[in-house]
Amino acid sequence: MTLSRLVPLVCALSLAATLSACDDDATSPTRQTQVRFINAMSNSTSLTLSINNVPLGGAQVYQHFTNCQSVNPGTFTLTVSQAGTTLLTTTQTLDSLGKYSLIATGTTGAPTFIFVSDAFVYPESGRALMRFVNAFSGRPSVDAFVTPDGSNLGASVASNILVGTASAYANIPNDRSRVDFAPNGSTSTFAGQGPFDIPNRSAQTTIGVGSNTTFRVPACY
Repeated sequence: MTLSRLVPLVCALSLAATLSACDDDATSPTRQTQVRFINAMSNSTSLTLSINNVPLGGAQVYQHFTNCQSVNPGTFTLTVSQAGTTLLTTTQTLDSLGKYSLIATGTTGAPTFIFVSDAFVYPESGRALMRFVNAFSGRPSVDAFVTPDGSNLGASVASNILVGTASAYANIPNDRSRVDFAPNGSTSTFAGQGPFDIPNRSAQTTIGVGSNTTFRVPACY
């Protein structure tokens, strides 16, 4: 049997076909994607993401997340489970060299998935990138503000973030800052976090969950 016939057979039989490099062209370089799983499901105990029935990065408690994991590009069945019980199943295409965050949110009784690309261009020195996910309960649309201490909100850095979606990355100073959320078109904040230090040229996501909880997750680099 020739090498060109052996390679797809090995890919089909090996666990590495899903979570590590294997290509039906033996001369092609590996072009893997990066995936991070985030548990933003407010009443969960711990959740596990599986890709084609292979667990990715271990179980994560609420407001925790996996490291960025390498996965072959392709179209996969993604399953989120709690203590062996499947809560969510969806199909997603992961592009070659892509970077993604997979966010489980809602509740165990009404679970949802938010699937976002982590692709970004590094900002200049003295700046950073931050985007915002609206997974709040009962907040159909929100605005996000980044300020030194929240006392003078000024203009929002991201507006009209619909529930179940993420904003684009906002280019912000890498200063010690606070993040606040308000209903779209308002400056009456209902959730916030900080002040905290924002690393130079970093990229991160602030996720709003429940009624007024927020937490931050770094992008896959």
